[in-house]
Amino acid sequence: MKKIATLLLSLVINLTYAQVNEISIEEASFLDSLSKNFKFLYLNSTYTEMNAKNRDGFTMDHLFYFRYNLTKNQNIRWVPVYTQSIGQEGKKTLQGEYAYSSLRWYVNNILTEDKHGINLNFQNRNYIFDGEDRNSGYDSYHRAYFLSSKTVADGKLTLEANTYLQVYNKNGRNPNANTWRTMFGTFAFYNFNDNWSLGFGGEWYTDHRDGERKSGDDRFVAWLPYLRYAKGDGFVELYATYTAAQSGDNDHALIIDDFHKHGTLTLDIGYYFF
Repeated sequence: MKKIATLLLSLVINLTYAQVNEISIEEASFLDSLSKNFKFLYLNSTYTEMNAKNRDGFTMDHLFYFRYNLTKNQNIRWVPVYTQSIGQEGKKTLQGEYAYSSLRWYVNNILTEDKHGINLNFQNRNYIFDGEDRNSGYDSYHRAYFLSSKTVADGKLTLEANTYLQVYNKNGRNPNANTWRTMFGTFAFYNFNDNWSLGFGGEWYTDHRDGERKSGDDRFVAWLPYLRYAKGDGFVELYATYTAAQSGDNDHALIIDDFHKHGTLTLDIGYYFF
């Protein structure tokens, strides 16, 4: 009887050890998988109006990209944004607040240049607002984004074409708020080497609303110039954007004077910490 009890006790101990060891292995495997698939990017975007009459200091956006890789070509990202406004001429008007968050799903390599002659990626972006931003007439908006690119001239020139459809989740606070928006843009970059590139481009936006159309519902944004530098886990981008809007009277003519009135200079600095 004593031998049987000893054997049973030994069996229980061995089973318990095996289960604990299995759990430890599973936990280690889970943590290892999490560390390999989780990435964090910090992006600082600082911008100001180039027209001296409109300039009122500058704005700094802090974007925190929490990324998790679902598969080799798919990942999800949660991006909260904190905004700071700094007054002109050194005035003590530093203000900061939470701006918005976005939840994004990325699908890469739908098409690849080596197999299909062109690169094609997809993004689903969902922007969520609160507080004062909801007074614009919507709580969130949702974007289906397609991005394509192709390199030519032995990799020296990169051509890009991007488009998205954006749908607004309206809350009724503004009856003339947008219902949906479309964008189509093209860019060209000259790659000096693996680190430096210089380009230009343009984007055409069209807003759709239930109410009466307004000036600016159709507008063109020019990116001139667009300078990129990337090395290792970091990158820097410096670009100027100029906006021209249609007059809103259905003559389909751009208000070219708007270009010098609505120019913005932006500096982006980003780094992948892990």
